[in-house]
Amino acid sequence: VKLGQSTDTSGEELDACGPDAPTALELFTALRDATGAPARVAPVGGWLSNATLTALTRPIDWVTGDTLLDADDLDLLGSGLTRADDPDDPRIQERRSLMAWIKEHGAELGQEYVSSRTRYYAVK
Repeated sequence: VKLGQSTDTSGEELDACGPDAPTALELFTALRDATGAPARVAPVGGWLSNATLTALTRPIDWVTGDTLLDADDLDLLGSGLTRADDPDDPRIQERRSLMAWIKEHGAELGQEYVSSRTRYYAVK
């Protein structure tokens, strides 16, 4: 913000996810399809909690020294907070589509390992 520039907001809340509102299953399926990964994607909602899912991935965390699945991220995804409230709102429609971006860049995704702990928590 430049000196003398207003910091007033409209008071409205807009989602930061663009026009797409995928479910977790749709998102993970799109990632699998775009990358050509031989993964199986299955809906687990209702019978496996996010805490159980993240606990099941802990052995991978120990081997990699990283966090494969974060319970907070899964909770956010499942809560609907990351979904556009009104995907048809022109202000949302103008934003980049996550699903289109995944299709566009699928061949590049997963080619290089990026540690989330290093990316987000390393002291720089």
